[in-house]
Amino acid sequence: MLGSLGSIILSDENKLNTEMIRVMVGNYKINDENFENENNNIRYNGGNISLPLDHDYYGIRRTFWIQTDKVYKAAGETFKNKLYILKRNNIPLDSLVPDFSEAPLSKSKLKA
Repeated sequence: MLGSLGSIILSDENKLNTEMIRVMVGNYKINDENFENENNNIRYNGGNISLPLDHDYYGIRRTFWIQTDKVYKAAGETFKNKLYILKRNNIPLDSLVPDFSEAPLSKSKLKA
């Protein structure tokens, strides 16, 4: 919105309802993170989704279901490719820095 001297000069409304999906395949030691190749762009591009603007429960649910399936399959493919490259280059899994850090569970109570 752009205004001058109390009047609106330009008004542009874009209705967006977006979310992001992220799925990791593997474990703390090795997963689909920290690996790039030409086949895993869907994990990043496909993770951002546009939801129905009318807040339809079934439409939103279906959109999440379809996109989560795509992102999960892409993460699985990336993980498979990562393991293949490591094996092809004779890189032992024990020599790798963990892809994801495990942290102890933290519990806290909030006062109402």
